[in-house]
Amino acid sequence: MELLLDAGADSNARDATYGATPAGWAIHYLRERGALLAIETEDVLFALRRGDADGRSGSRRGIHGSSTPSTARENRSLPTRRTRAIQRLLGSSPGTRARPNDSMFVHAVYFWLRNDLTSAQLERFAAGLESLCRIDGVRAGYIGVPAPTDRPVIERGYSRALVLVFADQAAHDAYQDHPVHDRFRKECGTFWTTVRIFDSVTEPATSKKPSVIGG
Repeated sequence: MELLLDAGADSNARDATYGATPAGWAIHYLRERGALLAIETEDVLFALRRGDADGRSGSRRGIHGSSTPSTARENRSLPTRRTRAIQRLLGSSPGTRARPNDSMFVHAVYFWLRNDLTSAQLERFAAGLESLCRIDGVRAGYIGVPAPTDRPVIERGYSRALVLVFADQAAHDAYQDHPVHDRFRKECGTFWTTVRIFDSVTEPATSKKPSVIGG
């Protein structure tokens, strides 16, 4: 990206095939690179779930292959370096992450953006969504666009989706009053024509099944 700009490239130019800017391609590339980190993250979490925090079991089979005594010794440093780095990336320790039997508060927001937004406004909106995912108390955040599935019961008219997971409603309520959330509403509140919000609370897998009306 820097080489293109130094050579006099127009940072706002869009290619004829995808209509993407150089900045957009750079972000796309970085997201692909991020998938490599996701693989390493899953590898560490797999070891943690098995209780292999001291690295004695070596690498995860199926990804890195069988472990040897030497690699097992090398992996002894896993909890002190890679694991802690990933825990910082996730924003919590394994003990505080959501487990299958945990209740969670899920906040799903769907935006219908204006058709006349400029590229600068779209970039500001995207940055705003990213900032919401980093607010304290957000266990997990997902930003997306409509999937290619096309059936009469599926709503595909929205422009962007934001799904945030909280430990409980108290964490969600604190998010609503957070200065970063207030700044997003102030700076981007005019960018959409419609917004729909669906809040839900998950139940532990061991909870009693809901009764069937009329059953």
